[in-house]
Amino acid sequence: MTLTKPGFPLFASDEGDWGTAFSLPRMHELTLGLPDRPRHAGDDLSQALTKTLEGDEVIVYLKPEDKWPSELQFMSLRVLEHLDAELADNVLQALYAWYPTLSKSYDFLLDNKDMAHLLPRLEASEGLHPLIRLDYIAVQPLPSLTPYLGLGFSCSWDEEHGLGLMTYGTEVLEIGGEDTALSVEVAREHQAKVIEQLGSQQP
Repeated sequence: MTLTKPGFPLFASDEGDWGTAFSLPRMHELTLGLPDRPRHAGDDLSQALTKTLEGDEVIVYLKPEDKWPSELQFMSLRVLEHLDAELADNVLQALYAWYPTLSKSYDFLLDNKDMAHLLPRLEASEGLHPLIRLDYIAVQPLPSLTPYLGLGFSCSWDEEHGLGLMTYGTEVLEIGGEDTALSVEVAREHQAKVIEQLGSQQP
């Protein structure tokens, strides 16, 4: 099933999610690592969209609350275009800051040779590029002018569980396995806190 929306590329659907190839030059840079690794999200829609990617495009999913994406989710794509560079920088910096903790958690699981290959010592955030690959961005269905975005990655150190981030605009909320990118609960918990804080500021 396909969906057309004036001013947007064609969307395709499979089991509820709507996906498209969307031009995001800076986020596209995060898709270039692990070129020989099959995409972690191996469903039919993902594979079909992968074949359509051109230039600086990234796979973007709209995850609807019901059958159809909301107008806010389409608006979020326009917001995402403006956030492209800042989001790419913030994601890379957040992963770099988290990387030492990640490395320590694998110390007892990997020998020195595997550590040097899968989780090498990094001197700068750019060193992450060969170790990760952005597979998709998922726009969550929450009613918010600032979009909640799930970012699903393949990574060198965990082929089975992958890597996932949830962001509020360009703010990284949580890093974990790929399930983090798909967890609308992470987004809902953050939104509830934002609403609570705004309520407490009322006179």
